[in-house]
Amino acid sequence: MTTKLNILDYGQLVIGIGTLVLAMVLGIATWVKANRDRRVHIADKRQQWITDLRNSVSEYLAVCNIADMKIAIGDQDILERYWFLVRKIGLLLNPDESKTKKLLSKMENMKFLFGSQGTQLEFEDLSEEITEITQKILKEEWERVKNLDRKRAWW
Repeated sequence: MTTKLNILDYGQLVIGIGTLVLAMVLGIATWVKANRDRRVHIADKRQQWITDLRNSVSEYLAVCNIADMKIAIGDQDILERYWFLVRKIGLLLNPDESKTKKLLSKMENMKFLFGSQGTQLEFEDLSEEITEITQKILKEEWERVKNLDRKRAWW
């Protein structure tokens, strides 16, 4: 007794295999999209951090530039703003990194130039050092953001 195999006899098997393959493809596609969305979200947050740090350091240097004059006339608001920015910048950065320690040290040294204790040249030199260190920190972070975009571009 011989039986002929007919494709219709295996119809449910073919449908089951097709459904399994479709589920696997959709699962992989969902995982790829979620991974890509996560990287975009992280890159956006890092870009916000870069902008916030850049603005905070810029404002800090501007406050330092006028603090000497304002302290001479007894304006304590400028000192409050100065310390607020010092603490904010400190919180934005990783305290364990050497560049952060160096930046915060330079910022700490800036207060010694207030109240006619330093010259304009000393202030400008210290401001330039703070700017250079900040630029290096920002460049490192920008490279991390760019690498998130390049990393596994197809997933």
